[in-house]
Amino acid sequence: MALSGARIRIVLDANVLFSGCAFNEGGYPRQILDLVAKREVCLVINGYIISEVVDHLIEKNKRESVRWFSSFLSTALVDTV
Repeated sequence: MALSGARIRIVLDANVLFSGCAFNEGGYPRQILDLVAKREVCLVINGYIISEVVDHLIEKNKRESVRWFSSFLSTALVDTV
């Protein structure tokens, strides 16, 4: 049971993160990232998943999305483990 005022912590796999970064039409992956960006939930992530997302974005020629993801990680509520 969550404590009052405690933020929900979520873990997303690389596929959901890739979709949220690469396609910003408002699908569920992007909506989840928007909640993290608004600091309503905390994203728990590790370096391996970050690398997977960045590598896949580069592979799919989504370089602008790489910049967005980098900015997102530095400003959103993210806990790296």
